Amino acid sequence: MTTTHLLYALAGIFLLALTLAIVRVRFWISEGQKLLQPGYMTPKVSWWARATRLVIGRIAMRLRVGRLIIIGKSNLKFKGRLLMLPNHQIEKDAVLVTAIFGTMHFRFLMAINQITKLRAPFAAWLGGIAVHHDRNPSASVRTAMRAMSAEKTSSLVVFPQGRLIRDNVLRREDFFAGALMIGKHAAKKSELPFAVLPVGIYYDRDAKHATLLFRVARLFGIRWFSDWFNETTFGATVAFGKPILLADLPDDLDKATDIVFNEIKALSELAEKETKRRLG
Repeated sequence: MTTTHLLYALAGIFLLALTLAIVRVRFWISEGQKLLQPGYMTPKVSWWARATRLVIGRIAMRLRVGRLIIIGKSNLKFKGRLLMLPNHQIEKDAVLVTAIFGTMHFRFLMAINQITKLRAPFAAWLGGIAVHHDRNPSASVRTAMRAMSAEKTSSLVVFPQGRLIRDNVLRREDFFAGALMIGKHAAKKSELPFAVLPVGIYYDRDAKHATLLFRVARLFGIRWFSDWFNETTFGATVAFGKPILLADLPDDLDKATDIVFNEIKALSELAEKETKRRLG
């Protein structure tokens, strides 16, 4: 093969790759538009999407959240599927979820007001299920049920409070039973064990605990590392509870939610105590 033929071959490969990339981008732009409609379920999350989610999550955690402390990490090794239920405080919760759960195959519920036109293709690609609180809130529950039934190994992340609770005061009335309704339905049809994983998140807002990266950035007047959506953090502690088999929770969803609420509340308090114990 001459040099000219080689150049033609490389150019052809480049154009083919570029064409395929454009086709995929157009596809996910279309999926993002569909995601904005109540009840739409995007295609199964690919390995590439999950790997990208992990990388972006880890980078964003370092730049946006700060130091990470994990309690009960062994509970993530559950041999089955998980309904992961963290308390919901600020926008950085999503960063922690992507950074910690990484390449695990999971879908997540996301409020429609958080899915802007630019975010929509990424949300669709990464496995988001839109929650339309005003138009059709039950559509997301039905879609999540359908996804969990169709995808035999998929887990699900839901913030059971359904909205940001910025003061992080956990109140039982803020916790909805919809997440457990999805889990109970999926568990009955699942070939693998299906369990609730309660999660407690606590953010460290003490500037004395800032990482070296944050200190240097703030020294030069760069505050966007730690400041995001008007929330300043210098680290986070995430506590994972022991998985609770959905089959072992009461069929009465209110009683089941009581149990899960108490677990999340205790884990959130544990995360706060452990942060203060380790960092002073």
